[in-house]
Amino acid sequence: MKKSQIAKYTVLGCILSIGVVSAVISFKTIRPSPGKSFEQLTMQQASEYMQYEIVYTLVDIGTEEEYREEHIEGSVNIPYETLTGSVVKLIPDKDSQVYICGRDRQLNEKAAAKLVKMGYTNVAEIGLISEWETE
Repeated sequence: MKKSQIAKYTVLGCILSIGVVSAVISFKTIRPSPGKSFEQLTMQQASEYMQYEIVYTLVDIGTEEEYREEHIEGSVNIPYETLTGSVVKLIPDKDSQVYICGRDRQLNEKAAAKLVKMGYTNVAEIGLISEWETE
């Protein structure tokens, strides 16, 4: 095989790889769930998305005590009661991906809605910590 053909196939391979990555990223655009201002995902969906995302924040809205007892590895604890004051310090980029989890789905939804009202644009409520599957 000639060097020019090898170069051509290498370039085509790179272009194809970029296309696949772009497709995955654009497929995973967070869209609000029907009737909500934020996306609702299952823990499995969120776990799959997190494998492809470079930057995201997984927020556990439980109390400090609940967080000490059980939390998802890599999550940050911002208790619901302190969410408004703490989130801006920890997540200054309001366009970054934020996943909300906790121990009470209604409280998770309130937290997600609160972040949207604060101007965060990529918020997803992902369910209960007890639903998270460890590997």
